[in-house]
Amino acid sequence: MVHNRKRWKVWSVVWLATIWALWLTKNDIIFNNVTTFSHKILDSAKVKAWLWTRSMHGKESTSYAERVANPFDCLNIIM
Repeated sequence: MVHNRKRWKVWSVVWLATIWALWLTKNDIIFNNVTTFSHKILDSAKVKAWLWTRSMHGKESTSYAERVANPFDCLNIIM
């Protein structure tokens, strides 16, 4: 049960970070006439998810480079 709850929290953060990145990009396109690429949206979502999980788990959490290299290991997901 604990692992399911932990997975749900992690995937919720990933989902919300992705939606937030899409929302901000949409606003930039509409209101600031900015052009962007899909990889920039994905990078933005990754950074947001890392920052949010870091704030939940404290500064002793993994570095961003470790998180990008091994996302599932760093999130302690048992697949």
